[in-house]
Amino acid sequence: MKILYVTTISNTVNTFLIPHIKMLIEEGHEVHCAFNIVQEVNEELIKMGCKIHEIEFQRSPLRKENIKAYKKLKKLIQQEKYDLVHTHTPVASACVRLACKNFNNIKVIYTAHGFHFYKGAPIQNWLIYYPIEKWLSKYTDCLITINNEDYKIAKEKFKAKHVTMLEGVGIDSTKFTPQTLDKKIQLRKEYGYSEKDFILIFVGELNHNKHQDLLINIVSKLKSKIPNLKLFTSVALK
Repeated sequence: MKILYVTTISNTVNTFLIPHIKMLIEEGHEVHCAFNIVQEVNEELIKMGCKIHEIEFQRSPLRKENIKAYKKLKKLIQQEKYDLVHTHTPVASACVRLACKNFNNIKVIYTAHGFHFYKGAPIQNWLIYYPIEKWLSKYTDCLITINNEDYKIAKEKFKAKHVTMLEGVGIDSTKFTPQTLDKKIQLRKEYGYSEKDFILIFVGELNHNKHQDLLINIVSKLKSKIPNLKLFTSVALK
């Protein structure tokens, strides 16, 4: 089978999708990727023989560059004659489903990493993103959600041929080794922290929807009750 993975930016593939692509290639499938190269493409993709197509998607749906990106994507899909397109992230996924809606011989899978409309979201998110996702769902063969709220909306309101839910995007636990107590004490000493310090670690992209402001506000309130509280952050810049 010939498969195309599409994301708005390369970061998404680098972070989440390499194990998926590796599995498909090992099973004998031909896999291509299409995205805007913001972060350098992981060398593992090249070594596996995954063909990369640069398409200049922009994360803001209002950017005019997305029109050019859509046309480039549609031409690519027509030329390469893929059997399956697996798309991620809102802008890329909108373009994919528009490009494929008249191709009966192509199956489209859309993994939604979290809809922009949710309980408590700004009203403009519901006015913009909800109707677009609902309309495009009818051009989606399989819609994969990763939380219960999205699954319920997709199942009850959308028209995708099949809706399913996975609990998160998955993580390779073999890459992480639990540290011993002695090692933890050693690391605290190396970085100048005592055994009594209460350490929190936040890992995430530095942008508005990750709400680092909320994290900072909560920590400032907790400091009165936990004076030895320390917050570490590890962020990826856009």
